[in-house]
Amino acid sequence: MATGSLSGATKQLRDRDAAVHPVGDLEAKLGEVLNRSAALRSAARGGSPALCFTPLTDAQGRPVAELAVTGRLRERGIEVVPSGWLADACRD
Repeated sequence: MATGSLSGATKQLRDRDAAVHPVGDLEAKLGEVLNRSAALRSAARGGSPALCFTPLTDAQGRPVAELAVTGRLRERGIEVVPSGWLADACRD
């Protein structure tokens, strides 16, 4: 799963990459992932971890890694990966 807003034709592009911007209601969106976590974990293939890519911060400027919901997701086996650039979410 991924959530965020990507930069368009702006200064925030680099070598075929786009900046990931915060979006509104991020905590609510991550809360919905938490609510659906059992289904998401069972859908993971071959024991692969469930991943959720987000912007680095929410719309209020709070680091996503520090949100309480992020810790609850981690406890359920869902790794939240805050990313500043789209390419960061596409790497192995």
